[in-house]
Amino acid sequence: MDIYKLSSSAEWDEEDPLDPIVQSTKVMQVINKNFENELTDHLAQIGALYVAEEQGVIKGVAQFEPLAHLDFPVAWLHYLAVHPEYQGGGIGSDMINHFSRFCLRARIRELYAYPTADSISFYEQHGFYVQRVSGVGPRAVKEIK
Repeated sequence: MDIYKLSSSAEWDEEDPLDPIVQSTKVMQVINKNFENELTDHLAQIGALYVAEEQGVIKGVAQFEPLAHLDFPVAWLHYLAVHPEYQGGGIGSDMINHFSRFCLRARIRELYAYPTADSISFYEQHGFYVQRVSGVGPRAVKEIK
């Protein structure tokens, strides 16, 4: 399994089911039915889209935003989605571990995520604790050590 930052090419083909932008969009639509190719393309253009790929198939997608320049460096994991056919195979775990190692190397102190009700236990299993944030819902926080 390779986990890497996806860069948008100027010429992605929304009719090609093997195009990485199209594949990433399909995975992201698992958690948000309105997710559009243009948004996936935008995330790739700004360097915030990471994919978990195996043998040319994108099985997991995440929007990851490290903010190492702050006085208290943090990172946000805005989206994390694994295609239903591959859930339970460790892909989400591999992605969390990848981002945690990135944070450790970058001296980022905390990794934040906004879990859905169904994913809270997943984040807790990976060292996050859940806070209740009024008006926003749950926020998962992982201290990087």
